Amino acid sequence: MLVSYSESSSDEGEDSQPEVQTSYVPSQKRPLEENKSMQSQKKRSNLPLPDDIIQMFSKKKDDNSDNPELHEGRIRSFPHEEGNWATHVYIPYEADQRFFELQKQLFLLLQPLEFKTMTEYHISLSRTVTIRHHWIEPLIDSLRKEFAQLQSCACELQLLKLYTNDEKTRTFLAVEVSSGCKTYEGYVAAVDKCFKEYRLPPYYNPPLFHISIGWCLGDVTSKITDKVKDSLQTQLDDFFKKETDFRFVDVKEVHCKTGNKTFCLSFADT
Repeated sequence: MLVSYSESSSDEGEDSQPEVQTSYVPSQKRPLEENKSMQSQKKRSNLPLPDDIIQMFSKKKDDNSDNPELHEGRIRSFPHEEGNWATHVYIPYEADQRFFELQKQLFLLLQPLEFKTMTEYHISLSRTVTIRHHWIEPLIDSLRKEFAQLQSCACELQLLKLYTNDEKTRTFLAVEVSSGCKTYEGYVAAVDKCFKEYRLPPYYNPPLFHISIGWCLGDVTSKITDKVKDSLQTQLDDFFKKETDFRFVDVKEVHCKTGNKTFCLSFADT
């Protein structure tokens, strides 16, 4: 243990030679004033900082990222940790005005439950996992190599489904992708292979490919009657009859989002 000691200086022989002290009286006022000045500066430097300044450098500011009140009541599946990057692999889906019109009609059928829109629309190919920053580049390289050997595809949207997340804190209304789309399983296998190198969990088995249309707080599946479910499916079927091309999803690329960065993974034919 290192201990720092301050050294104090004094004029030796001060008591034995008073005449010398008298001759230096004018000069002794300067050190005294300097000491007072130093003490004053020390007091000023020890004044407490305002709370808002302290909070700027406090780790507690990160707690806002986990505050449900700031995220419409949503709760993180895992707490935020410094140096960990939330990572997710998915097929992006470009929602258009027709999609939002369908969404509005479905939400009306679900009232009084309050379903909300998603921030983005996609078909997941992985769970959301956390990785270290120095894993990002090698993981993306591995994913790109895998998808460069795969082909793009087109799949069909079919049934409406209700899902909950693992923690049962949210319920999702989603459109399921045709189970006959085996190409998607190849995509998941490629992601699982890359994730395994970092001991990251694989995707759900069996995988359930879908596009989430909206979400509601809590597990509300028991509050949605079979009659309402039938009405939802009828609404979707009628929409598909009018908008025949809307039923099909062209998969041209895959995205991997890690933190605030999004990487594009291309296929062999794109």
